Amino acid sequence: MRYINETLVIFSHDFYCQDVFDVIGKIDFCPYMQIFYPYAIQVYNSQFPGDDPKDCPRNLEKEEARRRKCNNAEYQDPYRHYREAQEAQVKHHWLWKVQFIFENCSLLRNFEGILFLVEDDFYLAEDTLYYLKKLERQGRIHCPECKMYIMGQTTDYSQDEYQSGAAKKDYWWVGNGLGMALRKYFWKLFKYCKKSFCFFDDCNWDSTLMVVTATCIPGGLKILKPLGSRVFHLGSCEGFHRHKAWKTTDVLNKVLRTLNHNRNYLFPEHVFVASDFPVLVKRTTPYGGWTDIRDHEMCLRIFNNQSLSTADLRKIHQNLFT
Repeated sequence: MRYINETLVIFSHDFYCQDVFDVIGKIDFCPYMQIFYPYAIQVYNSQFPGDDPKDCPRNLEKEEARRRKCNNAEYQDPYRHYREAQEAQVKHHWLWKVQFIFENCSLLRNFEGILFLVEDDFYLAEDTLYYLKKLERQGRIHCPECKMYIMGQTTDYSQDEYQSGAAKKDYWWVGNGLGMALRKYFWKLFKYCKKSFCFFDDCNWDSTLMVVTATCIPGGLKILKPLGSRVFHLGSCEGFHRHKAWKTTDVLNKVLRTLNHNRNYLFPEHVFVASDFPVLVKRTTPYGGWTDIRDHEMCLRIFNNQSLSTADLRKIHQNLFT
């Protein structure tokens, strides 16, 4: 991507793997750093926030859980499921990395620029950062109320959408975009929503964010995003969004065809805002998996910039029995 050499790339790990470290160590086209989620279940593999051997299995009936006296027998979600460490970690890690970058990283303590969040299975067009710079200039003028830029969409795109170089106003919700670009101002607003975020019974950070920001941030989470996507999701055949009929190479080839077809419209000279905001539809139904009071307490401590020792984690665990 153009401007990648001027960009600090941060890899946030929740899994320790030498093969991954070796690949990152070969990067020579941009400055980079690595940060490490300190409460990874790979390390805490037999205690909270990992899976304690005495925790209730996900699908155990509540009466049986009580009979067994497993740790979190009283904390079943409305779908009759108990906590899963692997699912819970995704939400904790997302929160921790944003909090760490904006508040704890000495290198970035005074950073007021854009933090662009990219998942490990995203593919970015070569003009992504170029377009983001243009989009921010327009956003300051034509959408000062926009608190985030979203650089990708989740649908297929026509040639006309790229040809115009336009962006549109919208509200952020799950499925309405990929690649969040935000500033510390958003983080400061979001911190006022910490109790709502930490207590909402949904182990998905994005679903929680959608509900919380729609109700906690005045006016909702307003965004700008390009009509022609610059960020694409390649992980349709793996992970949480598995599609058995697809292969990663098939998805990549489709993305490359789209970009090649529209190559003359990348790096637009002008970006303009094409529409006003649609009607905001609020969703309030949680997906569950976040009923355990240990996750609530840990989430609040991350927000409050409280470092957690093994003793602290044990204390959080004891809250189950008080």
